[in-house]
Amino acid sequence: MFGGMTISPVLKVNPKNPLDASDAARPIACSGRPRHHQMDRVFQNSLLLFALCDGARQFAIGAIYFLDRKRDVWYVIDFDDQVYGGYSVKQFEALLKGCRFLNLVERPGLFGTSLPWSLEMGKEPEVRV
Repeated sequence: MFGGMTISPVLKVNPKNPLDASDAARPIACSGRPRHHQMDRVFQNSLLLFALCDGARQFAIGAIYFLDRKRDVWYVIDFDDQVYGGYSVKQFEALLKGCRFLNLVERPGLFGTSLPWSLEMGKEPEVRV
């Protein structure tokens, strides 16, 4: 699970319209779905959002989004791990704790470098060479 990380821009936020975390996440959230939950982490320069759609929380699957507050751009994050259709809450928590993913999220400038980041359980995020 996890491995090479792909970061793709999905939405440019209007920088003249100050947004709080919940307003900024609204365009990304699963609109029109019967159930929607989200887990987020807010930092000075970034915001990490795990949007869960459909089903009870323990069975729901979700996608990982990241807001670079300096560039005002939302990104979707995916991994070369052949997990198609989304991640579970348990997988997301493993990403945060076991892969030290927040070390990257807290420094959004690292995402904008187009470096090929890789995450593995029990290791610091590293650049693939």
